[in-house]
Amino acid sequence: MKEAAWMLAGLEHVEEAVMVTDADLLNGPRILYVNSAFECTTGWHRADVLGRSSSILHGPDTDRLELQRVRDTLAKGRAVRATLLQYARDGRTYWSRSRIHPIAGEGGAFEAFVSLQTDLTVEHRLNAERGRLAEWFERGASGALSALYMLSPRRDGEGRIVDFTCEYCNPMGGLLMRRDPRALVGRSVREAVPGSRIEKLVALCREVMDDQQPRIEEYEVPEYPASMRWLRHQIVPLSDGVTISAENITARKTAEIELRQREGMLHAFLENCPGLAWIADDKGNMLAANAAYIELLQSMGSRPLPATLWELYPKEQADLYLQNTIRVADSGQPERVLEPSVRSDGSMGLFETFKFPLGPRGEVRLVGGIAIDITDREGEHRIAERLASIVRSSGDAIISLDPAGHILSWNRGADELYGHAAEEAIGSHLSLLVPPDRIAESETMIDRVLAGESLVRFETVRMRRNGGLAHVQLSLSSIADRDGRCVGISEIATDIGERHRQEAQSRYFAEHDPVTGALNEHGLLLATARRIRERPGDCAVMLRLSMDRYFEFRDVFGATHAAEMMRQVIRRLEQAGDVQPQEVALVGPNEFAMLAGCWGGGEAELAERLEALQAHMGRPLEVKGIEVSLRAQCGGAMFPRHADNAEELLRCADLALGISRRRADRRPVVYDPAMGTDVAYQVRLQHELRRAVERGQLRVVLQPIYDSRGPAARIIGMEALARWTHPELGVVPPQQFIPVAEESGLICEIGSFVLKEACRLKAAVDAAGHEELFLSVNVSRDQFRAGGLPEEVAAALEASGVAGDRLELEITESLLMEHTAEGEQQLARLGRMGVGLVVDDFGTGYSSLAYLQRFPLTKLKIDRSFVSGLPQDRGANEIVRTILALAGSLGLKAVAEGVETAEQHDALQQLGCRQYQGYLFSHPLEAGEFKSLLVRRNQGGAPSQA
Repeated sequence: MKEAAWMLAGLEHVEEAVMVTDADLLNGPRILYVNSAFECTTGWHRADVLGRSSSILHGPDTDRLELQRVRDTLAKGRAVRATLLQYARDGRTYWSRSRIHPIAGEGGAFEAFVSLQTDLTVEHRLNAERGRLAEWFERGASGALSALYMLSPRRDGEGRIVDFTCEYCNPMGGLLMRRDPRALVGRSVREAVPGSRIEKLVALCREVMDDQQPRIEEYEVPEYPASMRWLRHQIVPLSDGVTISAENITARKTAEIELRQREGMLHAFLENCPGLAWIADDKGNMLAANAAYIELLQSMGSRPLPATLWELYPKEQADLYLQNTIRVADSGQPERVLEPSVRSDGSMGLFETFKFPLGPRGEVRLVGGIAIDITDREGEHRIAERLASIVRSSGDAIISLDPAGHILSWNRGADELYGHAAEEAIGSHLSLLVPPDRIAESETMIDRVLAGESLVRFETVRMRRNGGLAHVQLSLSSIADRDGRCVGISEIATDIGERHRQEAQSRYFAEHDPVTGALNEHGLLLATARRIRERPGDCAVMLRLSMDRYFEFRDVFGATHAAEMMRQVIRRLEQAGDVQPQEVALVGPNEFAMLAGCWGGGEAELAERLEALQAHMGRPLEVKGIEVSLRAQCGGAMFPRHADNAEELLRCADLALGISRRRADRRPVVYDPAMGTDVAYQVRLQHELRRAVERGQLRVVLQPIYDSRGPAARIIGMEALARWTHPELGVVPPQQFIPVAEESGLICEIGSFVLKEACRLKAAVDAAGHEELFLSVNVSRDQFRAGGLPEEVAAALEASGVAGDRLELEITESLLMEHTAEGEQQLARLGRMGVGLVVDDFGTGYSSLAYLQRFPLTKLKIDRSFVSGLPQDRGANEIVRTILALAGSLGLKAVAEGVETAEQHDALQQLGCRQYQGYLFSHPLEAGEFKSLLVRRNQGGAPSQA
């Protein structure tokens, strides 16, 4: 006996899973002993498996032929090895390699089998991953547009690399070499590569292997046809070889050669052009010019290029050049213009200029030009007339002023821009065109120009004859006489009204929601920053609101109704007298923010005002004939107490709103600096919840459901609820981790676990003689929308042996109202399986009798918000009475949840409700406690009044 104890103690420390069974191969060996490694591998506790068949480790995907081979070998008394896919307690599969040995008793008969199992799951995953990566490589390499070769070195007797052998070649590699890729494998580089490349390629590969640094090379192969003349190699080192990727770059090389040839021809053309050729930008910079132009500039004593137009020419002349350049850049079309300029002999002449756009370069636009001197052709006597004609016909408004600001000349562009005829404008003061609030600005500009300064591209506002305003861009320069004295001012005005309107429209939509017209988050931040900047010493409040049920309403009634609802919410917020909003913004589909002034009462008064705002926003709305009841959640923060800038103030209000959302009582929250810790807790909660699912920290508890018909309440069913106990955080309430699961996408995985585990617990209750009890399981919106719910339910029922008509699925009213074709098919399939369908939280959403009659529903669940108002709330009484009457008329059952007081129970009984659940009867119980409760009930015990 001592030796046996020693042996068992030793087996406890063996890393392999050990299982000892009896030798009953006919009925399936029963488990007699398992060690700790077995518990870790399978998830089965020792107490749960002793005496049970070893088939609990098998599942639908276990190889039955392999199992039969194992039984046949053991029946002959021989040890056997087998690799099998097995199932852990939670349904997880794993691969194991088992060595099973028969143990003979004193009489020689086999009495037991000892199985030593090694978990091969990680090994299988690694092999599968290697296979997947190998398949990826093969597919990627085979379909690659570049040639790919893998070469291994050939060495002489002294270990020096003298050649390379092709170990792999993809299809494109064969095409490039003009051979079958399979025929290249095993061939040396010297056998496959053209003669002109052999020594160069071998040397490059040798260098790459020596210094383990990749090489890139572009080269020409004279032996190849013209279409494959230029190639590009990239040689990368391997552990004992190299990889070469090659591609045909003949087209690119040919294009580069042609481009260099064209550039050479263009350069030759410009240098030999009889006129002046240049490139400038729309900022007034002369960037480059041909030899003739540079020679002219040098004769004028100008500085070398690049230079600004005002460094090369008189101001008025430079302004004119720039205006023409900008016009060509704006239109994107070439243009022929006549411009005055200096001739090679130093005299002024007339030039015919061809300007053409060259496109953008960084933040500027380039324009090219070629100017030809036509002075001699036109005649000296016509130059003045032509220059005057240019000014008259210009699309820009060009006027000249005397030093006192009186208008001396007026062109056609000024007629069109300002609306005044030349006769009424000439002789008038410039103030004719200046709005009253811009007089000081205009006088300052004139003084600066008279002092010798040029103003270029200055944006301002001018007044039209009809009183309207014109947004213009001005260029002003002085007019000098032969002695250089300022005798006047030249002004060129370009109409930028359309651009200004477009910019204003862009700014509007950047700061406003296009559907409701309210400020968006960006606009609110700008308004808040402006408010803080203008009144830094005044207190301000940022409020954040979230309107529940928006998405349900939108899903049921559509986007048009939802947009109208948001517009009404904004109007109601603007009329919220308790908070006196200064700005209201829509910052999310159902989220709002408000900027308001302070009232002097600090956080306490802010909390009171938030309460009033929540009540104000909770009043029903009527949206296109539909009454909508919304619930608002609020959070707020104060400047400068909680934040000193707009972004931080909004963030603090966001944090407060987030805390309000997670509160069970949904009351408004005022920001507190400690809330940052709460946010960090939520982030950790999401991380730990993902690990909790993987590590089996979740469990399922059961809350009894009672029927009050008869002399005493009796248990008729149970609702499965998820619970989480963390090794460090302790018990995490469902109201904390369920929203986190929904936000992180884990809710589907948790829902699947609850369904499987609940069915397993129901099977255990059935085994204790309570098959008549039904099981109710909640189904989340994401779990239902994902599809495949009927298959998941069928698998859970089959694995547990629970009958379909003993299972109920609770689906929210809003989910039912989505009525997609796929959703209807899922509900119909579940109904055909006998599964009951319960409308959860009935009466809190947007219901329709047509939909209730359309689907195979079995029960309505009265929401706890109505039950909590009983019996004193008349409205709650009437709602419950209506729900019960509706259920009866449709042939549906009804159950009330959240029954916590005897008064609520009595009121429900008087209204005709027969099924209940809640703390009045029992808290949610662990599976063992639930079984004990059933035993006490059978023995005549009363229900728990916890």
